[in-house]
Amino acid sequence: MRAVAATQMALSAVGEAQTRTLPQRRDLLDWAAQTAPTPEQCAWINVGRSYLAGTVPDLIRVTADAPLDVRTLRALNVLSLSDLRQFIATQNRPVDQMTPLWAALAGREFVFGVLAAARHHLSLLASPPVALALVASGPEETVIARALLALDDPSVWLRDAPNHHFWDVGIDQRNLGHHLADLPVEFQFAGFLDRDLNAWLLKDRAAYRGMHGYTIGALDRLYDRRIDVGWPRGSLTFRASSPSHDLPFPFVALISQADLNRLGTCHGLTQHLSQVLIQWADQGSDTWIERFLFDQTAYADALRRVILLNKHNPGALVDGRPAGQRAFALLSTRFADTPAALATRYWYHTDQGCQP
Repeated sequence: MRAVAATQMALSAVGEAQTRTLPQRRDLLDWAAQTAPTPEQCAWINVGRSYLAGTVPDLIRVTADAPLDVRTLRALNVLSLSDLRQFIATQNRPVDQMTPLWAALAGREFVFGVLAAARHHLSLLASPPVALALVASGPEETVIARALLALDDPSVWLRDAPNHHFWDVGIDQRNLGHHLADLPVEFQFAGFLDRDLNAWLLKDRAAYRGMHGYTIGALDRLYDRRIDVGWPRGSLTFRASSPSHDLPFPFVALISQADLNRLGTCHGLTQHLSQVLIQWADQGSDTWIERFLFDQTAYADALRRVILLNKHNPGALVDGRPAGQRAFALLSTRFADTPAALATRYWYHTDQGCQP
């Protein structure tokens, strides 16, 4: 009964934006979180509490008492770099939950040129390849770039560790299907928050068991066929609800569009990693004496990693050419006898309309 009561209270507080004041809605959600019988349900309720948070301290407070739900992590992607650093610095969670936060933050700091902070957060990762890359010689920007590529999945995208909130299959599968280094287009705008909110209102297992296993696409198809599932949808938004900007969800004030524009395709992590490492390899091997005297393995390995990075992260251009093609040309001409070159037979590129 406590679980049902907490669920109904949370849905009422978030969904009735037109009939309750913001303080009333926050009080109801606080009560629901305190009443929730399990940490998992508290994490689900905290999604609604985070949508009503208008400052980073508020966001820290309402997410401190339970694991971070996958939707909360998705919402954090729209914060500015400074706000995200403030939030992550206050988290005291198990290492497996902190690791993806530190890795994504390091990627963003690299893109924004905050190299000392990126080195610090990379050093917190329990990864021998990353630790080895951090002690390599060379320009600091190159060292950080090589350390990021030493990760299995370098990205600026905040995703959770293996998701224990197994009833939210739709969003979980959406995350698993988009392993990109850069922010997907849906994350560069606040529209994805509307979809997450609608899924949140519909998919709590205690409130509506029939939604178990549904994907976001299945939900959309239900609505397109005008099937009434008995839960509110469509009337809630993260955009201004009136000319006076009386926002039903104060979280919109934390969205940093300027930062988001620098983290997507054409301008994000893939572009920066490709440009830094290709230029480093090019400048370090442009004469025969350099190729004869120095070990070229590091250059070749970095170029191979750039090619593989661009296989799944399209759009990067270096010197006006696709980054994968530029890296492949260097690898196959200057380092043709290295193991990295022999293992790399193709380069990859998908045109995203990026301009040099």
